[in-house]
Amino acid sequence: MKLFLTALILSAISAAVLATTPESDAAPTPASALSAPSSTSGKGYNDWSCKPLEGRRPVILVHATLFTKESWAIFGPAIAEQGYCVYSLTYGRYWKTLLPRVGAIAPAVNNAKEVGAFAEKVLEATGASQADFVGHSQGGVLPRYWVQYQGGKGKMHSMIGLSAINHGTSWQGLAPILEKLKGMVKFLTFSVDIVTKAAPALQDIMSTSKFVEDLNAHGDTLPDVFQANIVTKYDEIVSPYKSSFQNGPGVVNVVLQDLCESAYVEHTLIVASKTTLRWVLNQLDPSTASPANCNPKF
Repeated sequence: MKLFLTALILSAISAAVLATTPESDAAPTPASALSAPSSTSGKGYNDWSCKPLEGRRPVILVHATLFTKESWAIFGPAIAEQGYCVYSLTYGRYWKTLLPRVGAIAPAVNNAKEVGAFAEKVLEATGASQADFVGHSQGGVLPRYWVQYQGGKGKMHSMIGLSAINHGTSWQGLAPILEKLKGMVKFLTFSVDIVTKAAPALQDIMSTSKFVEDLNAHGDTLPDVFQANIVTKYDEIVSPYKSSFQNGPGVVNVVLQDLCESAYVEHTLIVASKTTLRWVLNQLDPSTASPANCNPKF
């Protein structure tokens, strides 16, 4: 239970510390673009007047459970610096009055629909027919669900997952404990399941959930979509960490520590790793790829 609570606390505070983490693999500073911006607009990041450079598709960044769009303060400007129109949203707000700075806890099906509506807006604004998606944790699977069940077919070119919950999570074996906790709370609150009521997505991202079952009902991958995943062996949320990998033709699956052995990055801070950022850029445009290692070039 201690690990479970620690994971939730880490998720809640990580977005706030990304911009102040000491320089390391978890705090990339390859260019001025990587300084946390005072606003999320400008230089192609959340700029609705942006038009992608030729050969570039718009990039949509989808955050993790308990995060908001602010978690992309490093990746967003850095990707935009490469000539992309980059967009992020905060989705899945629930109990907005009590939790105004927390996202992605609404039912996952609702979250996917919200992400899809945002993607439609991006495509309309940029005039593009397809977008590239970069998603962290829950954000790494919601676009997949949108494509399969909510009208997104043909509108995704690539899906790049950062510790994506492609097969759900067992919370390092703590799923049974969560179920017992829910049962206890339900008993003490006149049969009201507060855990699921307060944050339905926590139930939906379990490996045994209906959402995950439906997500993979037709296989791990989407036809005609490039899919890639990077994971960290220090992941305390997705367990086992390689369950983020997908099986299918053309899928790229990489462990962060195989690129940089000294990258002591866990689930939440994978969105602040300079090695991860370089790897993501390589997937978006292999023609401009350079080695994703402990000291990547940008």
